[in-house]
Amino acid sequence: IASFWSQFQDGLSAAERVFALIDAEPKVRQSREESVGRVNGRIQFQNVRFSYTDKEVVLPDFSLDIQAGETVALVGHTGAGKSSIAKLITRFYEFQGGQILIDGRDMRTLHLGEYRQQIGLVPQEPYLFSGTVRDNIRYGRPEADDTAVLRAAQQISQGEWLEALPDGLDTDVGERGSSLSMGQRQLVALARVILKDPAIFILDEATASVDPFTETQIQEGLDEIMRQRTAVVIAHRLSTVKHADRIIVMQQGQIIEEGTHNSLMAQAGHYAELYNTYFRHQSLAYIDTWQRE
Repeated sequence: IASFWSQFQDGLSAAERVFALIDAEPKVRQSREESVGRVNGRIQFQNVRFSYTDKEVVLPDFSLDIQAGETVALVGHTGAGKSSIAKLITRFYEFQGGQILIDGRDMRTLHLGEYRQQIGLVPQEPYLFSGTVRDNIRYGRPEADDTAVLRAAQQISQGEWLEALPDGLDTDVGERGSSLSMGQRQLVALARVILKDPAIFILDEATASVDPFTETQIQEGLDEIMRQRTAVVIAHRLSTVKHADRIIVMQQGQIIEEGTHNSLMAQAGHYAELYNTYFRHQSLAYIDTWQRE
């Protein structure tokens, strides 16, 4: 009886936490719930002010115009405000001032569910659930059949990455993807986004290193996703930065430089310093030179 009572108490505690989550009031509120339709993908930040608490402002007066179909890489040191921009685009947080427009419409007037259905998000730690690779890809579009799931997976390196899995799409990923490597978890998350086919893609790149072969497969997946859609990338990989249409260099919630890789290197400013201290070390040419030395 004592053992049963202990389990019963644990169950009650868990139930309380579940119901507290269900009853929690969302802090993000829409002024209207207008039908969204298919989003083209233009994103405009107009004098946006944002803070997580009253004590510290993350974005004091932020403006940025991202064109539909453009790939923008956000770079800068930790705390520059890069992740906050991604969280605001997904409407995970409320901002305190200014406007964020999606195709010219105030995002606070859009139907939140419809809007988020058109966003594909891959965080630093991809979310995988207990089940197979196939199941986890299908989360991107639950009604998709097996053929569509396979087609999405094969759009990354022609499906070669599946050959490294013991049972291909039927491989069990384990709890939170524990049976897969970091690179494989990223590939599953990218295939999920390909299946979803969103209008806006947001990627917070993992800082963990992967082997060069998997790195190539990930880049091929990114190239496939970024084609013909708006992409906002919090960049940690040199290959991603170089492929971006525009690089935004941030510091303390402000844009201090912007341009292409070549134009920013020519300025010999903050980005060039960042490249020489961090990104340059990911270059294969640099690695070859270092090995010879």
